[in-house]
Amino acid sequence: MSNNKENLDLFHFDSIYQSLIKVVRGILFIDDQGNIYRADPMVSKITEFSRETLETMSIFHLDESLTMKEWRKWWKSLETEGFIQTRTHWRKSNGKTIPIFFTACILLNESRPFAVYKIHLSSVNALFPLLQSSASFSQSAAWEWDLEKERFIVTDHFYRLFDLDPERYQNHGLNILQLLRDRLTADQMAEFTQSVADLRSGKQSFEQQLRIKWKDTEKQILLRAEAIGNKGQIHKIRGVLKKVENSPPPVGDQKAQLLLDNARAMICWIQPDGSLAYINQSLSRALGYSSQQLQEEISIYQIDIENSRTKWNSFRDKLREQKTIQMETSFQRRDGTVFPVAVNIVQLEDGVIGLLAQDISMRRQEEAQLKAGLLQINQLSQQLEAENQYLQEEVSHHFENIISKSKAYAEVLHQVEQVAPTDSTVLIEGESGTGKELIAHAIHRLSQRSQRALVKVNCAVLPESLIESELFGHEKGAFTGADKRRQGRFELADGGTIFLDEIGELPLDIQAKLLRVLQEGEFERVGGNVTLTVNVRIIAATNRKLKQMVGQKKFREDLYYRLNVFPIENIPLRERTEDIPLLTQHFLKKFSLKTGKQIDKILPKDMKRLQQYRFPGNVRELENIIERAVILTPGEILDLSYWKPDNESSRERSTEIKTMEEMQQELIIRTLEKTHWRVSGPDGAAAILDMHPQTLYSRMRKLGIKRSDR
Repeated sequence: MSNNKENLDLFHFDSIYQSLIKVVRGILFIDDQGNIYRADPMVSKITEFSRETLETMSIFHLDESLTMKEWRKWWKSLETEGFIQTRTHWRKSNGKTIPIFFTACILLNESRPFAVYKIHLSSVNALFPLLQSSASFSQSAAWEWDLEKERFIVTDHFYRLFDLDPERYQNHGLNILQLLRDRLTADQMAEFTQSVADLRSGKQSFEQQLRIKWKDTEKQILLRAEAIGNKGQIHKIRGVLKKVENSPPPVGDQKAQLLLDNARAMICWIQPDGSLAYINQSLSRALGYSSQQLQEEISIYQIDIENSRTKWNSFRDKLREQKTIQMETSFQRRDGTVFPVAVNIVQLEDGVIGLLAQDISMRRQEEAQLKAGLLQINQLSQQLEAENQYLQEEVSHHFENIISKSKAYAEVLHQVEQVAPTDSTVLIEGESGTGKELIAHAIHRLSQRSQRALVKVNCAVLPESLIESELFGHEKGAFTGADKRRQGRFELADGGTIFLDEIGELPLDIQAKLLRVLQEGEFERVGGNVTLTVNVRIIAATNRKLKQMVGQKKFREDLYYRLNVFPIENIPLRERTEDIPLLTQHFLKKFSLKTGKQIDKILPKDMKRLQQYRFPGNVRELENIIERAVILTPGEILDLSYWKPDNESSRERSTEIKTMEEMQQELIIRTLEKTHWRVSGPDGAAAILDMHPQTLYSRMRKLGIKRSDR
């Protein structure tokens, strides 16, 4: 069975992965220890590792700055917040690092939880891309120093300022401090070191004039730096280096204008009154206005529909302290349509704000697809997990045969073969213990739905207050104790078969809801208002006469005729006595193996006694008789001396006519007397009668059986 379970788990996991990559690309599945379990082709292309290699790696191989302690802290935050977006750097197969922006979420799965990464190929969700864009025309070099990780990040122009080849030095962890030591005088280096110490102590920013001599060249460079952190804890220093003689050109500069106008990002300068001083072509095209219209008629308050004039004034106040603001908002086009953008804004000069924005419609769409895919996957995960127990039961039942050579029972099996390939509803009627569940299993195994689960519901066992929830599920908070959403048996059986045993025990109000499922395939969970649709084949069974119950107004007539499409009457054991020797040998072998005994014979006189007995409990009663006899037998021949049905002769019994309830009452009382009225436990009456203790208690109440009456 362990192999079957392992295969089910693998099927479960692959189903989740395959379902997700159908709706979104750039996916990594990572477990709580950081191990990569699945990576789709896009991730392989980005990192230049093969998928096979990636699936042998951990996240720590890609993000070398990440520690297990940080990972666990990040995982805990992810569980709390649900979705997280962040930016980092990953190592490629060639050793170089690349910036990575991703959305991550937790996939809750009972087998094991996974973090699901969705990789985004581009983003302006940080200051660095803005600085890097400006560096291409301002002769400025942007740099960032992560004090916690001791990691330096620089733009390409940084290398050029120090007469270094970017292709040679990038992605090799260039140490800015060592570079400065090599090119600055001792006094200048001491001044820089003190300035950094001041930042760590609470100073917001500093500016230093550097005179760099290198080989035969000398450069005057202005260094500006600012502290990044919160609550007094500084974790990064970020800044710009630029030649003093090459200040950033005004917007009117021809080369700068050309670069700005043709940049893919949407760029503009915002005046203190909200008007637009400069608009590049990307922003103009995206909004549907001409540049002249935007400068003369439109303010940022008309474009950014999520942030008011008051909010933008607060941005200006914040920029005096933190220098840059990153956010997501929505821009409105000339035609009134709206699109989402990721925005970076920085303080320029004379109160002017620089804004760089990127349309993130595609990213939002991908995230929506990711969420929708994960919702579908979580539903699939729950269904697969819940189906496991039923699938396991199917495996075991698959090897059990219906044992019979009776001509009368052959007709029953013929009916099974006729109805199984169809989707028709089947009603199996017959006395308790005749094997109605085996008939249901046979129909399901021979049907076109055999690859899905056969979900069983014993309607007699379920408390009346929980029947509706068990069948149709419930929403969180639907009633006291409903602390989470729960799928019902009909949802679990979608695409398969549901077996409703003892259907005559269903309350009338539940019968009405069952009728709707039969007619329309629709229902709502308890406490819910969403109509769910399922495709389920229904097999029902009962030991009661439903037609009589219809006349007594205890069973809905319309439901009875819906169920009675193809009735099968399972005959009692007393009408197939030629099967008793076969069944006896079968049970003898079964329980001998179970108890470790070697009992393979039964005396002819005992077999005759069994064949003469009428078996009110049918096959189940015969099974219980043989099981107890095997336990009590010391030798190799079955000892049935303990079995004394009653003092009446079998012939006298054969002429006696009793109702089904009378026979049930007699069997239950005799069994209770033999167990000294013990109902539960391994030697209790419920175990002997192969019933759940609660079912037996319910049956005793129904038949009016009390110990005080005996």
